[in-house]
Amino acid sequence: MTDDDYRLDDAEARTLRATLVAELAAAGAFPDPRWRQVFKTVPRHVFVPHVFVPADTAGTYRPLDGTDPARRGEWLRHVYADDIAITQLDGDEKAWKAAMRDGTVTAEAMTCTSSQPALMAGMLAELGVADGAPAALLDLADGVYATGLNETEGYGMYITDSAGRLVDAVAAYDVTVDQDTPCRLGEETRNWTRNDLGESYTRAQFLGDNELDFVVTAERTGRA
Repeated sequence: MTDDDYRLDDAEARTLRATLVAELAAAGAFPDPRWRQVFKTVPRHVFVPHVFVPADTAGTYRPLDGTDPARRGEWLRHVYADDIAITQLDGDEKAWKAAMRDGTVTAEAMTCTSSQPALMAGMLAELGVADGAPAALLDLADGVYATGLNETEGYGMYITDSAGRLVDAVAAYDVTVDQDTPCRLGEETRNWTRNDLGESYTRAQFLGDNELDFVVTAERTGRA
C-alpha cells in the first residue's frame, strides 16, 4: 500500500459510511435531506489517515495508522463511528512518531480532532443553507473562466472590484496542505468537491473563514 492508498473509497468504507449515515438519519440528524446525501457521498477517512485512540482514562493513547493495510479494517470502523477522531495531542507534531515507536503515548489534552459526525450534521442543519449563491454575489460575478478549477492540486480565487479592492476570496486545498495564498481567508475549504460531477463551492455566510463560509453546491459554469 502506498501513502495514498488509504484514500481509496472501497466497498468496506462505503458500507461503513452508509451504516453510519443510516444511524444518524434514524436519530433525526438530517432534517434537510441534502446533508444526508453529502454525508453519504463524502468519505471521512481521507481526512484522518492517522488517529489516536484512548488506551485508558489516564491520558494514554495508542496510534491507529490507516496507511497500514493490516490495520485498515480497524481504522475504518473507528473513523465511521459516531465519535470524534483524534488527530493531534498537546499540539505536538512529534507525538505520532513517538506513539508509533513506543506503542503508546501520554498526553494532557486532545488539541485537534475530526468532530463527531452527529455534531457536524447538527451544525450544518443550523446554517439553513439555501440552494445557489446569495443574489448579491451573483450580481457581482461578472467574470468568466475558460477552464475548470484544479481539482487535483487545489485552487484559489481572489476577486477584486474595478478599484482593486477585495470583493471575495476562497481557497480549496487538500487537508494535509498548508498553502500560503492570498486567496485563503481564515482556514481554507477542503478540496474534495467532484468537479466532474458538477460540484463546486458557494458562499453560505460571511464569518471571514473559508472553511466555515463555503458549502458544496451545484456548479454554475462560466461564473467566477
